Amino acid sequence: MLHIKIIFFFSMICVLLSVKVVYADELGKESLKGLNGVYLIVERLNPDIEKDGLTKNSIKTAVELKLRMAGIKVLTKEEIFKDPDSPVLHVQVVSIKERTIDSFYAIGINIELYQHVFLIRDKSIIFHTATWCDKLVVMRLAKEVYSLKDVIKDRIDEFINDYLAVNPK
Repeated sequence: MLHIKIIFFFSMICVLLSVKVVYADELGKESLKGLNGVYLIVERLNPDIEKDGLTKNSIKTAVELKLRMAGIKVLTKEEIFKDPDSPVLHVQVVSIKERTIDSFYAIGINIELYQHVFLIRDKSIIFHTATWCDKLVVMRLAKEVYSLKDVIKDRIDEFINDYLAVNPK
């Protein structure tokens, strides 16, 4: 029965993360060329996972630090409105807790960079859409959710590597 619940939880997380399909391929990497920085948004977390030790603020602080250490400017609210690309790095952690003797979570981590893009056929049509993404589904025991911050930092390293590959110093 527990095996069926695990499959169900992973299926739910995969469905939640697959609402928008974007590819973190060479084209996604190329879309990072020339960025002046990014505005960071970390979505609100499930209250259960915050009670178990993973907080929105700890994720935001860790991601900001990684970006700054890599030389990527973290834009303020005022700066984002002045930037014509309006690049937003969006971090989302979706979690479902299974309450058993050893409570565990099925967790989806979704990191996307949104920018303004336009249609070639009509440049007046502009979208704010994801141009780069990284998605991951993991499981963690409730007593180990704090370790997800390191998983998120590893995924941010993927973004940083792609950014630095097209924006050499």
